[in-house]
Amino acid sequence: MENQMREREKEVMVKKEQGRFEALVENALVGIYIIDEDERLVYVNERFAQIFGYTSDELIGKSAYLIVHPKDYAKVRENIRKRLKGIIKSVHYEFTGIKKDGTEVEVEAQGSRAEYEGKPTIEGTIIDITQRRQTEERTRHVHTVLQAIRGVNQFIAKEKDKSKLLQGICNTLLKARPYKVVWVGLVDEETKHIVPVAQAGFEKGYLESLEDLPTFRWPDEEAIKTGKPYIMENIPTRPKFSPWRKEAIKGKYLSSLAVPLTIEEKVYGVINVCSDRRQFFDEEEIALLVEVSSDIAFALRAIELEEERNKLQENIARSFESMARTIVRIFEERDPYTANHVRKVAKFARLIAEEMGLNKNQIQGIWIGGILHDVGKIGIPEAILVKSGRLSPQEMALIQTHPERGYDILKNMDFPWPVAKMALQHHERLNGTGYPMGIKGKDMMLEARILAVCDVLEAMPSHRPYRPARSQKETITEIEKGRGKKYDPKVVDVAIKLIREGKIRLGETNAS
Repeated sequence: MENQMREREKEVMVKKEQGRFEALVENALVGIYIIDEDERLVYVNERFAQIFGYTSDELIGKSAYLIVHPKDYAKVRENIRKRLKGIIKSVHYEFTGIKKDGTEVEVEAQGSRAEYEGKPTIEGTIIDITQRRQTEERTRHVHTVLQAIRGVNQFIAKEKDKSKLLQGICNTLLKARPYKVVWVGLVDEETKHIVPVAQAGFEKGYLESLEDLPTFRWPDEEAIKTGKPYIMENIPTRPKFSPWRKEAIKGKYLSSLAVPLTIEEKVYGVINVCSDRRQFFDEEEIALLVEVSSDIAFALRAIELEEERNKLQENIARSFESMARTIVRIFEERDPYTANHVRKVAKFARLIAEEMGLNKNQIQGIWIGGILHDVGKIGIPEAILVKSGRLSPQEMALIQTHPERGYDILKNMDFPWPVAKMALQHHERLNGTGYPMGIKGKDMMLEARILAVCDVLEAMPSHRPYRPARSQKETITEIEKGRGKKYDPKVVDVAIKLIREGKIRLGETNAS
């Protein structure tokens, strides 16, 4: 009797535990399933059924592949059969499922081989990861968008050549975003037609081969005409696009977006991207291309302004150069020695500046400074300038006023270079022994340091009415002896190098 009571108590406890287990399984937050050897669902909990939009009764006894999307059918079947055959014990993988209403659901499956009444089964769990997938996809999307914008802005920041800039942007966008092709066309100022200037993704020559098609410019012209992004979806079905349909299908160009490149009401052209999806360009994608197009237009405007500025500077430089040559001609009529001297000093200075790697604008300024460095001699009596024989201390003192006289003449002229200071400092020396101010070291500007060496290189080996010419050896010895003391060591080294290479020739009569 006592044993029977114990057995009944044990049965009650087992039933309670079984009830707790079943409740736990049914109320689990993950889907739980059992698949039999016939690849049918013999058990699913409520969560499993909810994931796929069914009730448990609708799924039990049905094929395990009922809830598998056709694109992943082969993968799921292989995993199920390998476990049922004992080839693998367990597996963990993801696949796309199909709900009762036909919508897709992303799931993560885990299952292991088991046995029930001597027959193989698979017991496992299913988790809905659709939201996680969407978050991951969103994160990837944001990353590639930021990557595209960053890449475009990096090109804009470093590239000033228009062709290289636009080609680099096309390459960057094609790499960062899932586009099929990217191209940029600019408006021809004369014909007003859109001319392709950069492309990525198309086969070579593809765009050019389509120029005669009547609809080729249509999407881009619409974008420019409306001043807004123009989208074409389902390209192969668009009636207006029939002449290009064959090539579009061949290249899988199924949708496109054209965005005008506009800034300050000026239209520079259009950027066009194509996708191999029929409906690809959502609001975010449009926003990305609008931002990129704005950046491109800004860059094109900056390049245009830079070109205009450079052209203006060139015109100004030519004007000052013409003025400088006119002054030399005035010198020539009054003092041919000085005229030839400034020409040669300017030539030597330009050669040294080029060898030192100075920029084009500095080189131009140094040449002008060389031409004008002795302009102060205009105020020195001609009789002193062409006097034969030794100059008196008073006459020498008068000649030594020419740097200041030159400065006074040039300081009010609106040169884009410090020409007046060059004239003032060209007789100064690094150790402070020069004139008129006795400045030294860093107080002496680089241009004046170059002119100081060139002045010696030209003057010493040239004949003057008051003294004979010195030899090339004596001239080189003078600047070598003064290297680092009176003269800038780098300028001296470059000058000697150019002399030895034959690029600077001392004692020549003419200079260009």
